[in-house]
Parts: sequence; C-alpha cells; structure tokens
Amino acid sequence: MRAAAAILFAAIVLTPAGFAAPQTSETSIDGPLQQTSYDASPVGQRIAQWPLSTSWHAPAAVGSSAQQQASLVVALVREINDVRRQRGLRPFITSAKLSAAAAQHTREMGVDGYFEHESYDSTPFWKRIERWYPSKRWRSWSVGENLLYSSPDVTASEGVELWMGSPPHRANLLNRSWREIGISAMHFDAAPGEYEGQPVTIVTADFGLRR
Repeated sequence: MRAAAAILFAAIVLTPAGFAAPQTSETSIDGPLQQTSYDASPVGQRIAQWPLSTSWHAPAAVGSSAQQQASLVVALVREINDVRRQRGLRPFITSAKLSAAAAQHTREMGVDGYFEHESYDSTPFWKRIERWYPSKRWRSWSVGENLLYSSPDVTASEGVELWMGSPPHRANLLNRSWREIGISAMHFDAAPGEYEGQPVTIVTADFGLRR
C-alpha cells in the first residue's frame, strides 16, 4: 500500500428487529471497482456499497500512541457532529456498544491483514455489530459502517473530508435516522496482508438506531 493512499468502505443495513437481513446479489462495474448489493423484501432492505478510493498527499508516517489514537476518535466524533449541526441534523450520541464493535473489527483487520466490512470468518458486518449492539427486544434496529485506512498521521478533518467526498459515506454521516455512533482508530506499525507490512491507521465508524 502506498503511504499516501486512503481507502474507504461504506455499508448500511436496515432490518426490523428480530429478522435477518435478506441475501444480496452483486453487480460489478469496471473502473475503480464498485460493487453494489441490493435486495428488498417485506422484512427490510440491505444496501452495501464498496470500495471507493481517494488519494491524498500526507507527510511521512509517524508513530502514534494509544493517547493519540484516543484523541483521533474524539476529534472524529466532534468533526462529524459539527458537519451534522451545520446541516440542521442532531448530533450523534457516542455508544459504548457500537464503540466496542468498531474496536473489535479494527483490531481484527489490522492483525489479520484485510480490509472488508465482513469479518475474517466471512460473518456479515451487521451480524458482527449485532453481537455488541443487540437487536433483541427492540422494535426496530438499523446499523451502518464507514471504514478508512491511511497513513498513520491521518487527521480527523482529513478523514471526515474523505468520507464526505464519497456519496455512500456521506449518506452514512448525514443519515437522519441513526442516533448513535461508535468509532475506533488504531495504528499498526507493520500491518500484514493487504497493507503490505506498512504502518497504517485503520478507522471503523459504526452507526446505529434502536427503538
């Protein structure tokens, strides 16, 4: 992976509580590769769109402590909520459960060297989130996810700018229905697999609504 490349993924799933998301079909478009999965049924609709890539020029990679990573998470939530307020939308409330889901996925991607919404064992992203953010006993439940990996010194404003420049990621940030957010940002000095042993910061943002 080139140090100056930032890669984004976004996904959304909408399902009433107590129902599994329907199976999906895929359509590929040459270009950069874009896959869109869609299936609608009486129990809900699932939409996933990925991948979308954007390049930006960043300084050389630098180290990042746990405190710096925690500061990045706080700054990302603040930047996202500022963007929402500017558009007359209510700010997200930070959810410990969504944050735990995001942290588990970020850590797994960095350790196992992959970058997908699905887990390493191919579990769909919404099922992974549901383990931490249960749908049981709620009348309605929905979740979405934005992913990003980039040079270790990526800032909150750069990350949000990249997401806002991509329609599906922007839609997640500006979703009027979701009320909660959980974000995890982790630095890996030499991430394996897809990251080619390079230092990277991986960010997972999970969005949700339960009522």
